[in-house]
Amino acid sequence: MNKNRHRLVFSKTRGMLIAVEESGPAKAGGVALVSSIAAIGGFFSPTVVGWVKTETGNLYYGLSSIGVIAMVGAIVLIVGIPRRLIQSR
Repeated sequence: MNKNRHRLVFSKTRGMLIAVEESGPAKAGGVALVSSIAAIGGFFSPTVVGWVKTETGNLYYGLSSIGVIAMVGAIVLIVGIPRRLIQSR
């Protein structure tokens, strides 16, 4: 298994995202953050799907609601990160 931790940064010279190795406490913090977000998603996803299915009587709307939440999250992520926080190499 690969023991190196990497993160994506935007390279202005290459005009693309590249993987950069992380070291030290950043590894533990990154792993903890991703694990926490996954745990929250693992708890709320079935709850939302079940609630929407109960209210509408159709599983399609429950699964579609998760897709909409994911798309909104992606848009917030893309638009919401200040330019000064994006590291360029």
